[in-house]
This record gives sequence, C-alpha cells and structure tokens, in this order.
Amino acid sequence: MKLISGLQTASGFDPSKWVIEVQDPSINATRKILFNEAIAIEVAARLAKELTIIGNAGLDTAAATLGNLPSLSTMNYIAAATDILNACELLDAALKATDDAAVIYTSVYLTNAEIAAIYTTPKTLINAPGVGYYIYPIAINIKHIFGSAAWVTSQIITARIHGATSLFQDTFDVLTGTITRMCKMVPTTGSAYTSASTQYLENQPLELTSAANPTGGTGCTARVDIIYKILPW
Repeated sequence: MKLISGLQTASGFDPSKWVIEVQDPSINATRKILFNEAIAIEVAARLAKELTIIGNAGLDTAAATLGNLPSLSTMNYIAAATDILNACELLDAALKATDDAAVIYTSVYLTNAEIAAIYTTPKTLINAPGVGYYIYPIAINIKHIFGSAAWVTSQIITARIHGATSLFQDTFDVLTGTITRMCKMVPTTGSAYTSASTQYLENQPLELTSAANPTGGTGCTARVDIIYKILPW
C-alpha cells in the first residue's frame, strides 16, 4: 500500500482527502480508496467480531462501541437466570418422579439389648421421609440369630408407622427356639380396628415394636429386611 496524495502534516490530516492504493489479488491489480473508507471497513469488521464476543458473554450488545465494553445487561442476565431456574425445576421434578417410583431395600440390625427393650424403646427401621410424604412398606422379613440362651418370654413382633396401628406382624413368633430363623412378616388384620384407626401417617418413621418386652435372651441379635417406597402424602 502506498500514499498517492494528501496532506503531509498530522495536524492538518483530513481522512476524507487522503487516498490510498491497495492491492487486489483477485484481479491482480491495485485499487484506490479514500483513507476514511478503508478505516470504516476495518472498524465495521472489528465491531462485528467484538459484538459476537460480547453477546456470547451475556453482555448488552446494543450499548457496545469499538473498544468500549458495555455494562452488564440486566435483561440478558435475568433471561439466563430464568432459563437455569426452569431447567433446575424440570430436573427436580424428574428426579422426584423417579424417587417416587423407586423401590428401596434396606436392612436394620438389632442387638440383644434392643430386642429386650423393643416395647419400651421401639427400633426405628426407616426415618421419617419429610413433609408431604409417607412410608409404604411392601415386604418385611425378620431374621433372629440365636445366641447362648433362649428368650423365656417371647413376644409377637410388629412393624408400624409411628403413632399408627400395626402394619405387619410376625405370626411365626420368630424369637422362640434355640436356632437361627428367618420369617416373613405378614400384613396385620384384626377386629381391633375402629373408624379412628389408621395404618399410615405423613412424615412419620417406620418402627419395630411388640406388646411387651421379651425376657431371658442372651447373645441374640436380629436383622430386619425392608422393601418399601416413599410416596406423596
């Protein structure tokens, strides 16, 4: 590129009167163009690139000028934050639906002392699920591991939602005998239920208990296997 004509001093520079000659490789020749026109082309190209970068960063492109980054765009950030919030809510709903449908399995172990005090201090099998939910047991098995001395007075073991009536009971009297046994607890039925009875309560734990404390057992332990769901109340 070479200067063709124009003013010679910077103080008197007028870009509208300067002419430059540029090489055009597409036609293997040179072209003449005013200096301010050449700069305008460069400015437009640079501004277009900067606007792309600014926009991708979430800034306000409407206030941008070449070399001057704009302030943060409240509108752009509110829109982005709203999109993120909506996505999180959709994900939360999907996870909740998956959890609601999930079948959960867990095992809980009891010591000899816990078995001996099962009436006085019921054993928590599943913690309270939270407001708006309740525990729905599907199946419960109880395994009694014999120690060194049998229970002299055994009791029927029951599983219930805390504060409600019995849900499952051990009809095999699993604590009796001097061998290790596992029994399936069966749904509780009986004529003792009234119009005020309920088997499920919102946000309450599932627990193991009995009508009285067993006596006489030594070195015995137990394991309770529970299959259950957490459902909306």
